[in-house]
Amino acid sequence: MDYVEAHIALPEGAGPLADYARYYTLDAGGRVMAVYSATRPGNAPADLPIGDRRWVADERQFPPPILDGGCTIIRVDFDPVTEKLAAYCNGVA
Repeated sequence: MDYVEAHIALPEGAGPLADYARYYTLDAGGRVMAVYSATRPGNAPADLPIGDRRWVADERQFPPPILDGGCTIIRVDFDPVTEKLAAYCNGVA
C-alpha cells in the first residue's frame, strides 16, 4: 500500500487520495488490486472512513465491480514484479 500510494498518479478528474476510502487486495496472479472509493460501494466494510485504507485479506469483503461512478471510483492495478502501476476512473452509466 505504501509503495502504490507513493508512486501513483491519479487520473485526471480524481480528487486527492485523502478523498477516498482505499481497499487493497492480492489477486490470484499476485497482482495488487485496489479500489479507491469516494462513496461506500456494495459490500465494502462499513467501518472504513473516507481517507483511510485497508488491506482486505478476505476477498468477500473486497468491493464488487462497479461499472459507473466516474472518478468517485478509481481502479488501481499494480504488478510488483514489473512495478507497472495503472489507475483509472470508472466510466459513467
